[in-house]
Amino acid sequence: MNPWLHSPSHSGLVSLGPHSLFLRVAGPTRISASSPVIIIEAGLGSTSSEWVSVAYYISAFARVYSYDRGGYGQSKPLSPSSLPATSKRRCQELTLLLEKAGVEPPWIIVGHSYGGALVREFLLMHGKDKVVGMVIVDSPATMPELPKSWPTLLGEATYEEVVGLERNRVLSDEQWAAMKADTEGCEDTVNEEQKYMAESYRAINEKITEGGQLLGNGRLSVVFSGNSVDFEKILKRAEKEGLGSEHAREEMRVRLNDFRETEERGQRDHLRLSIEARLVRPEEVARTHNIQFVDPKFVAEEVKWVFEGVK
Repeated sequence: MNPWLHSPSHSGLVSLGPHSLFLRVAGPTRISASSPVIIIEAGLGSTSSEWVSVAYYISAFARVYSYDRGGYGQSKPLSPSSLPATSKRRCQELTLLLEKAGVEPPWIIVGHSYGGALVREFLLMHGKDKVVGMVIVDSPATMPELPKSWPTLLGEATYEEVVGLERNRVLSDEQWAAMKADTEGCEDTVNEEQKYMAESYRAINEKITEGGQLLGNGRLSVVFSGNSVDFEKILKRAEKEGLGSEHAREEMRVRLNDFRETEERGQRDHLRLSIEARLVRPEEVARTHNIQFVDPKFVAEEVKWVFEGVK
């Protein structure tokens, strides 16, 4: 029995030949070959352990897969066969992973942050007959550039503490620790992906503009939390407590004025991918770039809306 197709939950390494990727699965077995499964693509520097709570809620109604890209989490180290770590190469690896695990289309793809760019690349690669729905979670159309001095505005605190992830997370202490452990030692992989991000975004956006509604009538949900909201929290605290230099604070003020507008415009651009698309905004504590930590059910409900719309 193939555990990736029949076990109610399973995790482990899948050999792609020269290297292996770590894959997780949860949820009911497909009721038919036409029933879609959910694939989760994490963001830059992130792993499948960030998405265990989201996967838990999705598993109540659909089969859900998440994985660690080469060089991250339990898939590391980065293999020479994974290089260069362009969006196209990453999507080729995901395709091979699904093939080796026997996970046939149709697929509904969920992508967070940089993962949103990867799922758009994946749609370009496979088309609407295989990708029958998408959820893009707080993923800009282009990666925003922040002042290099912004970390000085945190003072002695961590990003997670300042923006409220530590305080509002629903992950257990054990899950939080596992997530932290999975992101350790991944700096080289982050740098490798960042090398190609600008070119990857440019190429993806050009192809999507030319292609029009590439998802057809497959449903698309764009979850717009707003990365700028988190950096506004960081700036507000820095101003109150005098953290960082005045120059660093002013750089962030100027950047945020443009960031808010370009961020929303870029996320609304995703709506053109589908005839049936909607943009939703989380509220209160869920209004954070990493909504998967604080309100996983919100994301799962959007996945359910997309899932229920598959004809």
